[in-house]
Amino acid sequence: MGKTGKRWWIAGVILIAIIIILINVLSEEVNQVSVAKAQLRNIISCVPASGRLSPTLRVNISPDVSGEVVELYVKEGDYVKKGDLLLRIKQDAYRSAVERTEAILRGAESSLAQVGLRFEKAKANYQRDSRLFEKKIISNEEFYESQMEYLIMEKEIENAMFNIESAKASLSEAKENLARTDVRSPMDGTVTSLCISKGERVVGTSQMAGTIMMEIADLERMELVCSVSQNDILRISVGDTANICVDAFGQMKFKGIVCSIASNAKKDFEVRIAIVSHENRFRPGMRADADIITEYADSVPALPIGAILFKRGEQEGQFVYIYDPASGRISERRVKTGLSDIDYIEIRDGVDIENEYVVTGPYSFLKGEIENGEKVKAKR
Repeated sequence: MGKTGKRWWIAGVILIAIIIILINVLSEEVNQVSVAKAQLRNIISCVPASGRLSPTLRVNISPDVSGEVVELYVKEGDYVKKGDLLLRIKQDAYRSAVERTEAILRGAESSLAQVGLRFEKAKANYQRDSRLFEKKIISNEEFYESQMEYLIMEKEIENAMFNIESAKASLSEAKENLARTDVRSPMDGTVTSLCISKGERVVGTSQMAGTIMMEIADLERMELVCSVSQNDILRISVGDTANICVDAFGQMKFKGIVCSIASNAKKDFEVRIAIVSHENRFRPGMRADADIITEYADSVPALPIGAILFKRGEQEGQFVYIYDPASGRISERRVKTGLSDIDYIEIRDGVDIENEYVVTGPYSFLKGEIENGEKVKAKR
């Protein structure tokens, strides 16, 4: 091969190499990512919870006495006031008990009157014999007999008076039981459930637990009874505010205040949230969700929460990828974070919010498809 042919051969090799390099460069895959600067935002840290509405005050109505329900004056959904008559239990047996105890009282009073006459006679004899005994007109035996009769009659008087007191107590109890056959409302509220019908027999609370006949609740004071996981319960305190969404009311939000937190639980903890904003159409059992506000940060630097990488092991910590517009490359940097909500997280250190761009997504790239120092195509 001549010198000219050799030069052409070398030039051809160089040209092919250049073409191959250009093809590799042009065909190099560059990941496309979204970048953004940190922005000042209000961060509200919340604990989510869900549950059902329940009246703050609800009372189960059970009878004090047993018997057949002969009158039922309310139905489910009725509004009642304190003292309103709810139902009546058959009174025949209780009227008879009053009449019997009245008769026993009259007999005891009559017996007392008779014993009183004998007592006065025994007392007069005893006083007379005492004077005669002092003058030694009667013997010891006669005086002793008179004295014993007086003391016996004195005890009979005490016994007769006790019988009267006992009869009065029995009469008072009988009259009270008769009055208890009329069951009245202990509070203002709505009959939220009715468990009996006219003609049914009920058991009074003096016998076992008693029959629960109905429930009355104050629907103007409602609370959300919800469950909170063990991981979140330590973040909540009594007095924390909450935003509540009731399914039946769509996107409407109601304000609430945490009023009680269970001290123990099998799985989740029961939390009760008193609803502050009033809604007359609330009903027990309605499902609702709550965001319990635990912390609040006003106007702090924040990034989308998906921009944060959480690493374990030797380099455990939180990191972001900083994008350099001049080189088009990214670099990994450790950051310190603060409060977070569903979408954003507070950045306390590690990012210049005025000058630096942070890779915000897609999250799948951040989790392993891009590397420190890699060149990327940025989309702002």
